[in-house]
Amino acid sequence: SGSTASSGYTLRLLTLQQFERAAILMCAMELMRQGDEELLGREPISIGMWVGQSATPNKLTVAEESLVELRKDKVLQEKNPVQLHACPWCGTRLDAHQYEVDHA
Repeated sequence: SGSTASSGYTLRLLTLQQFERAAILMCAMELMRQGDEELLGREPISIGMWVGQSATPNKLTVAEESLVELRKDKVLQEKNPVQLHACPWCGTRLDAHQYEVDHA
């Protein structure tokens, strides 16, 4: 009983900029949903980005492995799950320590 939306962009930078904007919208919608579940349902609103394995992991296990490496201060040019470096809602800095893989 949910909805899914997809957007496609051809340029990597444009993709990240649009993802950041969409994340701000999703945060606002989740706040509205929490205030009135009848409005937007009981299931939390989430967002994700897939741009191909040269940029982001294609599998959750690879994302977990990448986070372990990033937490050791390794720099990843490929398969990096950390795409947002600041919270789209409050602006707090984000790094691999604030990210987690959700298998749900």
